[in-house]
Amino acid sequence: MFNRLRQLLIISFGGALSLPGSAFAYDGSANDTISQIDVSDDTNLGLRVYFANSTACGNTNNWAYVLSTDPNFQIYAAVLAEAKVMGSTVTVFSTRDSRGYCHLGYVQLH
Repeated sequence: MFNRLRQLLIISFGGALSLPGSAFAYDGSANDTISQIDVSDDTNLGLRVYFANSTACGNTNNWAYVLSTDPNFQIYAAVLAEAKVMGSTVTVFSTRDSRGYCHLGYVQLH
């Protein structure tokens, strides 16, 4: 019984992780290569990622940011840097913050 419950939890959790970003409350997405990465302190939007041909969250910004205080920041930074170096396409989902900037919430590396 315990093993069956454990299997169901693993399947449920894995299924939730594999849902497309549109299943969550994001303001926009980009499916593009990364043209530039800027790194600053968190008061200046921490890690900013610029997209070659896309806007990031349903507005005119072609960039989105992640803060060092965000969960999984180090993983975001590693995946985004790898995508830039390899020239790989990423799909990102982000929300607009109170200033209208795009805050990353989900990244998929292709």
